[in-house]
Amino acid sequence: MTPPSILVIDDNEDLREIIRTFCDVAGYAVRVASDGDAGLLEIEAFRPDVVLVDLLMPGRDGFSVLESLRTDYRHVRPGRVIAISALTDRVTVARLKALEVDAILPKPFSLSELRALLTEPVSSTE
Repeated sequence: MTPPSILVIDDNEDLREIIRTFCDVAGYAVRVASDGDAGLLEIEAFRPDVVLVDLLMPGRDGFSVLESLRTDYRHVRPGRVIAISALTDRVTVARLKALEVDAILPKPFSLSELRALLTEPVSSTE
């Protein structure tokens, strides 16, 4: 079984590089984007199986990216969408559920938590 392709959308350069390195070493095809606009372009071009998206970013934030995935980018929606955020309150979790997020990876997180989410089977986009 081929490992899923991963797209990381996060404005924190250090975190992007940590996740990119982890995914590279684990054998995943991985790309990164530093903001929501670049992330949506990568989704269209790369068609990743899994998207990790930070919620709080300048410009187009993760919530806007998630809304776009539900509407304008439905044709390229990944098999799994994982929100990365320190926001885990009930209101945010309910909002993420409405935006069809598959999982939340709360910041700070360990690489073993990331690995566990990435090794879950990716649902079909068909």
